[in-house]
Amino acid sequence: MTRPMSFGNRPASAYGRGVWGIWAFVRLAGVVVMTGRLSYPQTDLDVMRYWGWASAVQAGHLPWSSFPLEYPPGILPFLALPGGQFGYELQFIVLALAADGIVLAMLRRRSARGLGQWVWLVAPIALGTTFWLRLDVFVAAALVGFIVAIQARRWRTAGLCLAYATLLKLWPLVLLVVVWRLIPASGRRQVCSWCVGLIAAFTVPVLAWGGSAGLVSMLRYQGGRGLEVESVAAYPVMLAWKFGHHASPAFAHDSIEFAVAGLAAHLAAAALPCALLLVVGLVWRDNGSRVTIASATLLVAVTVLIASKTMSPQYLVWILALISVAVCDDTARGRRSTWALAVLSIAATALTQAIYPWHWMNLVLFAQTSGIVLLTLRLALLVAVTVLAGWHAFGRRQNAPVPPVPPVTTSTPTLSTPTLSATYIA
Repeated sequence: MTRPMSFGNRPASAYGRGVWGIWAFVRLAGVVVMTGRLSYPQTDLDVMRYWGWASAVQAGHLPWSSFPLEYPPGILPFLALPGGQFGYELQFIVLALAADGIVLAMLRRRSARGLGQWVWLVAPIALGTTFWLRLDVFVAAALVGFIVAIQARRWRTAGLCLAYATLLKLWPLVLLVVVWRLIPASGRRQVCSWCVGLIAAFTVPVLAWGGSAGLVSMLRYQGGRGLEVESVAAYPVMLAWKFGHHASPAFAHDSIEFAVAGLAAHLAAAALPCALLLVVGLVWRDNGSRVTIASATLLVAVTVLIASKTMSPQYLVWILALISVAVCDDTARGRRSTWALAVLSIAATALTQAIYPWHWMNLVLFAQTSGIVLLTLRLALLVAVTVLAGWHAFGRRQNAPVPPVPPVTTSTPTLSTPTLSATYIA
């Protein structure tokens, strides 16, 4: 009789049931909070906006043509959800939980007892209900699917996952350039073609019903953002406002932003493309000798987070998902740095929840010292996570053991060379 694989003294099946039990308990608690059974600040404003857009579509209006949208065409499936406000929000939560569970399943297939699954299990506790009440959990699932599919050499799935992440957030398309040389030559064309094909399948109908101007307006809308108060770029401006040297932030682009002009505006706009070009150069120079698909994707994501003019709380969802994948194989780098990456990311996420929603008004309306301190600690931790992500990508691997050289016998010289070659091949 074959004995089940075990981890320590616990059977693998019991360990897996325990992991899924914790996942179900944490998610059930989240549903209780999201449905208003427990007191918690309101964080479902974005879902209410999605419902408003869905109602307009069901009334016969065409998105990007009859009314503007700030999202790319990947939001279309969510505009097809029926029902009133409560029914729509409930369906959205169910879909978010499904994406959440798919991420955990992929992490467990990658490493049945890895650190990454525990990062993902506690992520909603650290971030709060924002974890499920935004589109970013679907972006996270698509990015994890992209990494897992590349490693499994499933090029079609990888291309489709990358395409859908792009259709929701735009920036994931950069990954096609960053990891191009990390993808085996046999799969590059397939990944690219499937990615472009799905993007076209979503975009062409929008163009057909006259939404081209709306799509261009969406791109201008994103490019015209100011400095969101939580971003790294806005931190000096926040301090200047605190001490009376800058105008207060204002509501714009559905967020609280500082308006900047002149050199500051140009520097803020140039920071992200310059940072991404640097990442592309480093990854291409490494050419897969140290960096992996997972670590490169994580590095791109944290670069977008740090160098962008916006840094909304929900962005931490895809950061945590990618960290979960990157730390699954905790033997590739030193265990100390791997644990540091996981712990610092969770700590930064917990501070993010402390700011939004708990200290949000104190920060954006009054610049109270408590909010400034929390923001300072959060940004410092996120910068540290970015540095650790770079180390995880380009740090020196542990030296693999050198296989022993088999002895060469002289009694059968005609068989020595094939025997040696077979040993090395094996």
